[in-house]
Amino acid sequence: MSSSLNAYAVSLDQLRQVVGSRDKALIDAIISGHARFLTTIDNIDEEADFSCAQAVAHLVNGEIDEDVPGYLYGYAVEATCLHVGRKLPNVCPIGSSWIEEVDAFLESTEVPVRLSDLVYGGSPVLIPEPDDYPFIGKWPATQIPDALAALKQLDLSDADPDTAELLNLMRDWLAETTKSPGVSIVGFLS
Repeated sequence: MSSSLNAYAVSLDQLRQVVGSRDKALIDAIISGHARFLTTIDNIDEEADFSCAQAVAHLVNGEIDEDVPGYLYGYAVEATCLHVGRKLPNVCPIGSSWIEEVDAFLESTEVPVRLSDLVYGGSPVLIPEPDDYPFIGKWPATQIPDALAALKQLDLSDADPDTAELLNLMRDWLAETTKSPGVSIVGFLS
């Protein structure tokens, strides 16, 4: 099965300040600014008693409910990243075996980030773990300069074309992120 990886350049400090801020105007801005995204999530389970917009409100109000499905909070975090960060070009399709191949290549070339960390590393804010999608991960701002320097040095002529394309995209993500101090990359696989 293949999926799409959405990545965002976002300050983790700013993202963490949103959670529990109880900022009603921010809740309204996220919900109205990303209504289409939230609706697509609600369409996953049209019989659910709870909406993704409600999960956004819970997240911002710091009122996480363990009885609410974790996927709703995962997508609420993504909507918040959409709002406080910058969306980077996504990768589609991406399969778990390919993530392992890319990680093996990154390790063999001594690039200090792993795609699996961006996909499966866990949410940058505390939420109930989603049972399924979205898988969430991050590359902290502290890792980005070294990773960018290492990727810039790589000769990708021997790499599989799909891997080379992804590595070039990752390099672009890292370069974009270095334009603003303290910005990390948060990934959502769904």
